[in-house]
Amino acid sequence: MIEQALRAMPGQKRVIVVISDGLDRGSKTSFEKILGELQKQDITVYAVQAQDRTRGAYAGMSPSLSR
Repeated sequence: MIEQALRAMPGQKRVIVVISDGLDRGSKTSFEKILGELQKQDITVYAVQAQDRTRGAYAGMSPSLSR
């Protein structure tokens, strides 16, 4: 279904808008792999950063996100 939705149609520009607080909460695919696929398919991505309403509390509670 995803492949069908992302399939290029003649004369149309494909764009994805991502709205995020910037925290990675368990991605299954690497950024590099996704970036490569988007570039290969000529898809433009616009990112909008939303404020983290927990003010970082989530990052502090997650061992994988803490430094």
